[in-house]
Amino acid sequence: MKKISLLLLLTLSSCAGVYKNRPYREIQTEIIHKIREIAPKLGECVKNSDVYSTLGVERVRIVAEIHINPNGQLDQFKLDQNIYPQSLGECFYKNLDQIEYPKFKEYDLIQIDQPFIFSN
Repeated sequence: MKKISLLLLLTLSSCAGVYKNRPYREIQTEIIHKIREIAPKLGECVKNSDVYSTLGVERVRIVAEIHINPNGQLDQFKLDQNIYPQSLGECFYKNLDQIEYPKFKEYDLIQIDQPFIFSN
């Protein structure tokens, strides 16, 4: 059930923006699919970073703000809150930075705010 919830969340609730507000749905969709492929690794990041016991919860919602540059590289990254252990941000960054994102010429930068829900 956890896996289904995470995949459904990834599919249905991604918020994204492109600087200069141009349409970019095809590139956004490709990026979301690539992020979805590594979602289990991000779940391991949450587990290994001891997030559940640190926050005293069984379930956590994390939003990753991801900026992709025209060269298809992770340009900027941050998590939605500063309450997470540093090791979580480092693990998320390591995994997100390994993705081969699409290259594009039409935009200056693509920003995706990708929510995740993880359960212990």
